[in-house]
This record gives sequence, C-alpha cells and structure tokens, in this order.
Amino acid sequence: MLPNKKQTEQKCYDLTKTYVINKLNRKTRKYINDVYPILRDNLVIPSERPDFIVNSDSVSYAIEHFMVDFCNDGVNNNQSESMLASKEVSGIFNKYHDPDIGTIKDADMEDAVIDIESEVNKIKNIASKFDYDKYVEAFTRTFQRHYKNISEYKKNDCLNNENIKMGFLIEFHCDTDLMQSVWNGSIVSFPSSCKSFPLTEAIKKLIEESTELDFVIISQFSEGVFIEASDVKIYEPNNMAQSIEKQRVRVYDRVIYPDIKKHITLNLEKNPTE
Repeated sequence: MLPNKKQTEQKCYDLTKTYVINKLNRKTRKYINDVYPILRDNLVIPSERPDFIVNSDSVSYAIEHFMVDFCNDGVNNNQSESMLASKEVSGIFNKYHDPDIGTIKDADMEDAVIDIESEVNKIKNIASKFDYDKYVEAFTRTFQRHYKNISEYKKNDCLNNENIKMGFLIEFHCDTDLMQSVWNGSIVSFPSSCKSFPLTEAIKKLIEESTELDFVIISQFSEGVFIEASDVKIYEPNNMAQSIEKQRVRVYDRVIYPDIKKHITLNLEKNPTE
C-alpha cells in the first residue's frame, strides 16, 4: 500500500482529473488537456521531488503537489485550519467506520453523530477566522518554498526527455458559502451557489511572475471534505491572459467574509427506526 502522503497526493490528482472529465465543458476541458495532458493518466508515474511524472513521446512533465491554506493564523503560529480539519475528519472516519459492513455500527451511531456534529460546526465556522492578508501570506510562502526547488525537480531520473515542462498541483480546501469579494473598490456579493474561490490580483501576480513554471493547477475542495473537487483551474504563468480568457476567470482585488459575531451551529438527529 502507498504511504499516507502518497495516497493523499494521488487522491488529489485523481479527483482533479475526475472533475475535469465530468464537470467542465468540452472547450475548457480541451484547453486544460492541451496545457497538461491530464486525461492521459495511464502515463502518470508517482515519484518524489516531484510528486508526479508524465513522459510523452517528446515532452516530460514534472508535477509537484502541495496544499495551501484558506485559513492560517500567521507565520508565528503557522496553524493551518484546513489541514487540522482534514485530519480530524479523517480521524472520525477511521474511528467509526467498520470495513466489514461498510458503514457505522448501530451501537456506535450515537457517539459518531456527536463527533460528526462537533466537527461540522468547527468546519462551518472556519470562515469566521478568514483573514485575506494572512491567506495571501501563507499561499505565497508555501508556493515560493516549492518554487525554489524547480531545478532539483527537473533532475529526476524518471524524466525521459530533454524537453521538460514543470507544473504545480495545488490542493486548496475552502468554504465559499458566506463569501463576498471587493472588486474595483466596491463590494460584489457572491450567490450562495458559488463554489469557485476567486482569483485575486495578488495570487495572479504571484503565478504570473513564476515564469520557470509552465502551468499551475489549483484544485479546490470543500473545507474538511476530501470526497470530490468543487473547482479546478489551470494557469500558464507565461500566458496568463489566455488562461483567464479561456476559463472565463474574473480577477478581484480582495476576498472578504462578513464579520460573523455568532457561530453557526448545526444539530444532527438520527432518523428513527421504522
């Protein structure tokens, strides 16, 4: 069995591919696949530094996976709310899931509901801690930590071609339910159905200036829930304008959430047995 870290990386890659196949229209899917052949997954080689390698006839693709934070409490404490939520959700699943029956035993249901209710409430309230400046700071810090290793990634012996294209696969967990965005100095409210976290000028500039990269894939998931992707975008640092146009991306100044004074609370009840 693959180590846990490799399982997570592979899961992110697989869910990203599934989203591209099932959720995107033909033109967007073709654009993404033209930049990076994500639909040809039979060519993918799990590796280390970088995490994935794809060799085609004339081009080798080196892909490094990492996670960036939606909610981070700053460089001094460096606590990722997203990573903590993911670990706690996984812990609850492992604690109560019975592989023999494929679900939770009736005897454990009451305790499981209490733990799930507590965790869902924690996840739903992460948005109340969102700080845009800390988000940009954490995103930039993680991005640049991997960017400085590009020359090392390209030395991997599994890369078969001299023509090497380098990309990042960024895993991003966030909650968009209460999202608002400032655009050109005025607040633009996002509908509750909006699932795509906005691209902002600061992140656009960070990617655009990273000219040693050929592509950056941002794969978005709901906070603490690693079941399916909720959005996938690909950006070409050397052709950012085309990336934005092809995927109809709107770039905003900042992302803000309302000042929530009271936490959201969810109460779960077990359905009565018929």
